[in-house]
Amino acid sequence: MIKYAFLVLVVLTTFLAAPAFAQVPQQPPASGSNFMDDTDTGEPETVRIKRKVSSVTKGYRIQIYSGPDREVAKATKISFMKRFPSIRSYISYEVPYYKVKVGDFKSRQEALELYRYLGKTYTSMVVPSLINNKIPPKVPSGSYDSPDTGASNTPADTSR
Repeated sequence: MIKYAFLVLVVLTTFLAAPAFAQVPQQPPASGSNFMDDTDTGEPETVRIKRKVSSVTKGYRIQIYSGPDREVAKATKISFMKRFPSIRSYISYEVPYYKVKVGDFKSRQEALELYRYLGKTYTSMVVPSLINNKIPPKVPSGSYDSPDTGASNTPADTSR
């Protein structure tokens, strides 16, 4: 009988004391505190989400690799980044292929300028894609840096 009374006492103590150990919701810092939250701009959450979505738009990229091997995709991206450090490159995975795409072009014509130049080195194609439209272009249109010469080269005329 004493065992059951002790057991009931332990169970009741556990359930009654549990709220004392529950997590207390954090309050925002006082207005005079030194705490700085980089993400808090004073705007409602929906406004911040809309701003993030608006930085992406429809455009074109040049796909320079598509295959099932992740290591080959990474090596292709690194090789491209070494040759063209001013052009952004991206790896994506769409089952079962890894794809390496480069550039952020608003029009197909802009993408074709780099495509003609890359055709000498990479098996590439221009593909529609979502691009980052808030990133300013680093390379003037029509000239691309070559690490071998250190000078700008324009794409060769291949319309013979």
